[in-house]
Amino acid sequence: MKTYTRALTMTPKLHHTITPLLGLLLRIADSFPAVAQETKKPAATAEVKPSAAELEAKFIAALKNATLKGRWCLIKDGQLGPDKDESYTIISVAKLKDDQWQINARIVYGGQSFDAPVSARVQWAGDTPVLLKAPALDDALRVTHWPARADGLRVVPQRNHRALARLRLPANLERRTVKVGEVEREYFIHIPDAVKGKAAPVLFALHGGASNSGLQMDYKVDFTKLADQEGFVVVYPSGLKGWNIGSADAYFVRNFSTDADDLGFFKAMFDTLIEQRIADPKRIYVTGGSNGGMTTHRLACQFADRIAGAGVIVATLPKSALETWPKPSHPMPMLIMLGTVDPLVKYEGTGQSLSADATVEFWRKQNGCEGEAKKWNLLDRDPNDGTRIHAQRWEGKAPVLFSTMEGHGNGWRMQEGRYDGTGPKTQDTSAPEEFWAFFKTIPAK
Repeated sequence: MKTYTRALTMTPKLHHTITPLLGLLLRIADSFPAVAQETKKPAATAEVKPSAAELEAKFIAALKNATLKGRWCLIKDGQLGPDKDESYTIISVAKLKDDQWQINARIVYGGQSFDAPVSARVQWAGDTPVLLKAPALDDALRVTHWPARADGLRVVPQRNHRALARLRLPANLERRTVKVGEVEREYFIHIPDAVKGKAAPVLFALHGGASNSGLQMDYKVDFTKLADQEGFVVVYPSGLKGWNIGSADAYFVRNFSTDADDLGFFKAMFDTLIEQRIADPKRIYVTGGSNGGMTTHRLACQFADRIAGAGVIVATLPKSALETWPKPSHPMPMLIMLGTVDPLVKYEGTGQSLSADATVEFWRKQNGCEGEAKKWNLLDRDPNDGTRIHAQRWEGKAPVLFSTMEGHGNGWRMQEGRYDGTGPKTQDTSAPEEFWAFFKTIPAK
């Protein structure tokens, strides 16, 4: 096995602190010395340049079974936490199309080990491959230290100062806490000036399974800006190693979650914000993506009497929801946005999760949506992104809106200078805008 690493003894002056999802650039130098020794040719009078296929084959051979090692930490309240070890052992590498590749890796970090696909872009500087968007989990608050290496793999960090600055608590967000049993839980809240002092609509935006801070959602998506424009309060709660939705077969729950009382956490936030006359109890909405979307499904079932509407992106229902979750006590307006090429939340379903069609059918049945759907295609705003969005809406006791994001992977729509999750991202719409446009059509609870 090839291990591209060296002992990491770093001081603040020696290490690079970067966000891998927003600027890590890996460079495999010298055209893979380990492989070059096996394929070395006798000197020739005229240089024979390898073909693109030969270079790509060499690139695949160099990475397969290699292990990348580094250190990482979490940022909390603008402060760096203690360094921890992490590693990525490359299982396989495959080219998708153009400069898009998929890397399947065994990721070890935070005491957890799991296999996950990671998308990356590979570009060429002559015969040297440059791997852009290095393997990393969906966590904008995760910071990795990668030192320079002299043994074949070189890491060249590209700093994004604007991104690093955003990791601190923004001036327009307030950190608050609430007690759940004996555990203090945190959430971040933005209250627009226009609704201060009166009960207003409140939207909860849930981060994905690899994060433990609500700040990630403010960093990744523009709910805060939209809240100012539309006059609603936005809340970014923080999970503990993802969200505990009570289903052991959900991907991120199995790998990350604790036994945290997350249902109690949301109930406490609902109660607190209503008591403080911040939230209009008839206009509470919940959204989330991936594991946060699975949690949104669960909350919509558990608190159907308190939530006025829910929206999920790249999140189907776990199969155990059909047996162990409570059935919604009231119809639940639901917007579902799923990517057809999502490598984590499979559109066609898995042994652990329902398919896209089965997830939509679950909510149609709960809401009494019968008959034909109204269908339309969203405007193809970016013909070059390789995606299209097809929408269907059913009416009943509560509406179900299903947006099939053809060619979209896992994660939210890509914003300027941001990279989220795995796979391509549609540029044809903004998920926050789609969610709020849907919620505005729903009568108060």
